[in-house]
Amino acid sequence: MTVVPAYRYRALCLRVIDGDTYLLDIDLGFSVHTQATIRLRGVDCPEMNTDAGKAARTFVADLIGRAVPLVVETYKDRRTFARWVADVWVGDDPLKDLIIAAGHGTAA
Repeated sequence: MTVVPAYRYRALCLRVIDGDTYLLDIDLGFSVHTQATIRLRGVDCPEMNTDAGKAARTFVADLIGRAVPLVVETYKDRRTFARWVADVWVGDDPLKDLIIAAGHGTAA
């Protein structure tokens, strides 16, 4: 089954909740912005109650701080419907690949 992204946006990170969940300021175009919590697609990071989880959050926060422009492609999570799942790019690099390469997450 081919998964097709719902939308593509520019965004800035407002808060890193954990290694794979973020609060983003999403630019919808025409000077319209919204905030949304997204879950990074294709990677699983350790839980925040572990040292590895805290290290993953710190790594991502240092990488995508508030001034770093991001590109986000969203997908509606068919399992929960309560959140958006997204691919996130930092420049030309998929964020999930950077997390996995640094040892802070595994492919999901």
